[in-house]
Amino acid sequence: MVATDRQSVELTLHRFRTEREELTDFITRLRSDDVVFDIGANTGLYTCFATQKCTAGKVVAFEPYPPNIAELEANIKRNGGRGRVVEQALSDETGMANLSAPSEASPGHGTASLSEEGETVSVVRGDELVQNGTVPQPNVLKIDVEGAESRVIDGLVETLDNEACRLVYCEVHLSPGNRENGNDMREKELSAIQDRLIGLGFDVEQIGARGQEIHLRAQAHGQEH
Repeated sequence: MVATDRQSVELTLHRFRTEREELTDFITRLRSDDVVFDIGANTGLYTCFATQKCTAGKVVAFEPYPPNIAELEANIKRNGGRGRVVEQALSDETGMANLSAPSEASPGHGTASLSEEGETVSVVRGDELVQNGTVPQPNVLKIDVEGAESRVIDGLVETLDNEACRLVYCEVHLSPGNRENGNDMREKELSAIQDRLIGLGFDVEQIGARGQEIHLRAQAHGQEH
């Protein structure tokens, strides 16, 4: 991985240390000919490992946050150049949306998210990109979009329902519970995403949790590890 600045290095190391178990699970289940979507790729930690494993497949990294894109592309190049970057956010509609981001524009920040305020960015339905041939049908998806998980999934219904799609890793970012019913609300958020994936034909398992972040692995019915 490239070292743009000290903060970028520290953020990459932090992600590697805190997500090592989930990253290992992700890598071990990849096949050499897989097409992988890394949605919310940041600077490419998952993307770069995937390109090393999927030597006969393809890896598409989706990242809308400008400070991350240059480092993401540099990291892909350093790791053989087999990944492709799409500089858009996936959502449930195609058009423009606001992306909230840290005021300090340094690569590696993982808090940029679709919101009511912020910088205007291009958003697109994942199904649209697959249907028009811009990107291939994926076999494996990793989703880490800082709270926009439901919108991404809703924009990928046909893609996820395709029999070629066998595995989804989704990091669910729960809203902070600051009211008496906060825990109930967080459980509803998590259940809504789990139910959505189950309804699309996946068996869903929680494989990790840290604070307001829950890591899910969804495997298509009948698929072997």
